[in-house]
Amino acid sequence: MARRHSAVEDQELARRLLGSDGPLYVIEAAWTTGAIASLLWYAAFRCPFCGEFFHWTIWIANPVADACVHCGFRKWRDPHAARSLRR
Repeated sequence: MARRHSAVEDQELARRLLGSDGPLYVIEAAWTTGAIASLLWYAAFRCPFCGEFFHWTIWIANPVADACVHCGFRKWRDPHAARSLRR
């Protein structure tokens, strides 16, 4: 069974490989910025049917919704086919 490394051992290894703590902080900052940007991108997704935000309103926030909280448009449904049925 392989031995697991602790976080301190991983930091020490990174310091030895990179030469100092500076590059490690840059990598951590880039990782955090990317994670926050991807969450904002996901939250700002607009419904292809009604054009409103898919996952939230001013009163409701449902990040795991399988339907638009405004119009009820289901996730993965073809918006063009839905529009032709609507008429």
